[in-house]
Amino acid sequence: MLVNPVLTPLGSEQDEGWEGCLSVPGMRGLVPRFRRLRYQGFDAHGAPIDRTVEGFHAASCSTRSITSTASCFRNGCGTCATSAFEDALTGR
Repeated sequence: MLVNPVLTPLGSEQDEGWEGCLSVPGMRGLVPRFRRLRYQGFDAHGAPIDRTVEGFHAASCSTRSITSTASCFRNGCGTCATSAFEDALTGR
């Protein structure tokens, strides 16, 4: 648990990965996430947390932050060319 999270990108490099939307089952999109970031906040007991992470850990942190702030999935996944429902992507 990270209370009052602050995420700071460390550099401009981003990686794209396919992610899903919890509010729209089957929707997938190619979403850019910063490769490296620093996150700060507090644990459940009020102790400070300050870490620097990269790769999948950084992507996971930014995804959770966006989910917890109710940011729209479609806002992050670019154009209609980089998002679709699973059946359209798999040809089923």
